[in-house]
Amino acid sequence: MLHVLFNENGVAPWVLTEEEFLNRIETLEATHFARAPLGRVSVEAFDELDRVQWRAYYPDVAALVILARHFREGRGKT
Repeated sequence: MLHVLFNENGVAPWVLTEEEFLNRIETLEATHFARAPLGRVSVEAFDELDRVQWRAYYPDVAALVILARHFREGRGKT
């Protein structure tokens, strides 16, 4: 499970699976991030016992494309 936290006030965090994350990023890419939250973003991955597996920081939502690419490459998709 991924938790995507935004620095922008009033923006609820995303709690989603890797697949849902990829779909969300594809949708945002299609709109050139027109309605994306502003500011820095942090992403935390949790295991089935709700333990943090890793944490990453990005300057903005558009930079999440890098993480999406990493996930796709891990699946053998580009």
